[in-house]
Amino acid sequence: VGIDGIANSAWTVTDDDDAASERMDQTISVPDDSNTHTISFFVKKDSDVSRFPYFSFYLYNGGNESSGGIIMNTSTGTFTELNDAVGTGVSEDYGDWWRFSISVTNDSSGSVSLKIYVMPAYSVNGTDPSVTAVGSTVFDQGQVELNQAYPSSPIITTTVPVTRETEAADAGGNGASWVLPDVTETLGAELITNGDFADWTTGEPDDWTVNVTGDATSNCLEHANGVQLIRDPNSATMTQTNKVVIGKMYKVIIEIDVASSDISLVVTVGSQNSPQITTSGIKTYYILATVNQHIVVAAWNPCDVIVNSVSVKEVIPQSVPAGITDTLVEVLGDTLVVNGTFDTDTTGWTGGTATISVVGAKLNVDATGPNGNGAQEIDLIAGKSYKLSTDVVNVDADYMGITLYEHDYGTSLVNDGAITV
Repeated sequence: VGIDGIANSAWTVTDDDDAASERMDQTISVPDDSNTHTISFFVKKDSDVSRFPYFSFYLYNGGNESSGGIIMNTSTGTFTELNDAVGTGVSEDYGDWWRFSISVTNDSSGSVSLKIYVMPAYSVNGTDPSVTAVGSTVFDQGQVELNQAYPSSPIITTTVPVTRETEAADAGGNGASWVLPDVTETLGAELITNGDFADWTTGEPDDWTVNVTGDATSNCLEHANGVQLIRDPNSATMTQTNKVVIGKMYKVIIEIDVASSDISLVVTVGSQNSPQITTSGIKTYYILATVNQHIVVAAWNPCDVIVNSVSVKEVIPQSVPAGITDTLVEVLGDTLVVNGTFDTDTTGWTGGTATISVVGAKLNVDATGPNGNGAQEIDLIAGKSYKLSTDVVNVDADYMGITLYEHDYGTSLVNDGAITV
């Protein structure tokens, strides 16, 4: 089954000769210029580390010659570049497949032929050629893209080359932005040890530092469903130190239940607190570590609660797409505003004491007092950055603008025109 999900659409290539390296190859014509061309293949993942496949190029026929290739580890996605391919190799994870690519740059010296080699078993150690290597490798969607420094999406071909028209657009300002496709967030490894409180030694959960002060009834007790944390009335905390990195974002998941009185917990990551937890269930928070490297679960007010489990993982930032090197580039997610273009009506917006309406695909706010506004409540995540772009027209107002509020804190934009913050 190939990368497209269709049976018999990929190639199983086999080298069964331990005295010589066996291969497939194809020669294509390239222009005598100074452009860069990219070769890429999808390679099926497997756990075979007794053989390492290889693909390479040979640029020749009339001018300076160039050759190089990439030895691939089908288990880990790592690779070794050889000769003129050094510094050009890229490996990308596509689920059940790896996509490997290398590039070659012509030099206008007259070379007009590019031969591509595919070898299913080229090395026995992943770094050095060896004719004794034998075995099979599954390849799919091999392609050479002329005048491209990195591979695009797969191009379906038969017996003749295919020309894909370049799609380009201008981006104003000093950077560029694009909307990411829907992707599952990427998380790092679990940072909490004994997060389910299954292991206990001398009356305390292993790997946690317990601190209970004040009245003797404040306590941290082993419980069949986790740990029972009691604050009555002074502090009761559990800490794991040196777990996070200042400046990174973390996803916290805590599951809690009430024991015999109110719930009042706070999770602290890198000195930044979650909101106070006052109800049972599974709670999820995103917290940016800012001061130290510690994780703390604390009884915030007098309470008696069961903590079933705690999980903390780093949120891995989305990477910039291949080929984009501008440090001013920003990666934007989906819009969070409902009906931000005001196409037909005021759906999603409230007016307070104002009268709101849509006039010419614009939200018209007619207010006589300070509480008149066009408003919309949006759920944001602490520690993340958000970009607001709006276009405001002052029709008839002594004071107007856009205000961003989080509780009673906000940023006011009081001029009209196109505004971004």
